[in-house]
Amino acid sequence: MTSLFAKIISPFLADISEISDLEFTHCVGLARRHGLEMLFYSRLNKHYKGKHKFVDEYLKDNNNPYLRSVARSMRQEALEKETSAALGKRKIPSCIIKGNAIARIIYEDPNCRS
Repeated sequence: MTSLFAKIISPFLADISEISDLEFTHCVGLARRHGLEMLFYSRLNKHYKGKHKFVDEYLKDNNNPYLRSVARSMRQEALEKETSAALGKRKIPSCIIKGNAIARIIYEDPNCRS
């Protein structure tokens, strides 16, 4: 079951046509335990919406927490840009090693990791 979770959060599309409600519930637990629920939600919404009733119910039930995460992510991104610009004005080189820019590159969604 753990590998199924890894397949879902992977940037590559996985076949989850045979997933059971119990397996899905286990994946939700893993996502929450490892702080990856917004990535899990984002991947499900992008690739698996409409494929299983329990996936669609999960997406519906967790839409508001995801949107709160998006709002937090947007605030973090604004602060990230502001800080980089302030450092740049003072000729201080900087490199973003964590945050929305990296999440956008790796996960194709800046809001899936906080």
